[in-house]
Amino acid sequence: MICGYLDATLSGPSLYLDTPEARARVTLMVRLSDLYLAPPLHDFFVLLFTQPGNRDAIVALAPAFARGLKFLDIYVAKDGCAAEARFSQADCALAPMLFYVDEVLPGLIGQALLEKRPALTAYWQRIKTHPVAAPVLEEMRVSWGRYQQKLQAAQQ
Repeated sequence: MICGYLDATLSGPSLYLDTPEARARVTLMVRLSDLYLAPPLHDFFVLLFTQPGNRDAIVALAPAFARGLKFLDIYVAKDGCAAEARFSQADCALAPMLFYVDEVLPGLIGQALLEKRPALTAYWQRIKTHPVAAPVLEEMRVSWGRYQQKLQAAQQ
């Protein structure tokens, strides 16, 4: 809601795209991300901050992540960005979530959830080098590394 308001009131190109069809694809991808990836990510962060050593509980989240990835794999654009060729709000929602799914979870749960989702894997490879998304994802990598260092220091 807030992103939609800002998009409608600020100048510049819309992150919800130009045509009704494109806006619908953006809305679908944002909604699928919110419904199917955000809940297990919320649970993951709760565990991470309250029970960081409880890997069994984190592993138990894998089916919820897999279910969400299945739906997103069906609808993600086959080329370009998440909803179509141009970067959109769909990428703003999906790319940060995929960072955790692909770059954080495998080390904690022992499996790469994206490997069974070819369309999402291809999208993830494209968005990691996108000029808008790449710097944000790099900041996330740096922040995740700092968190891990603090966690390791606290355990010593």
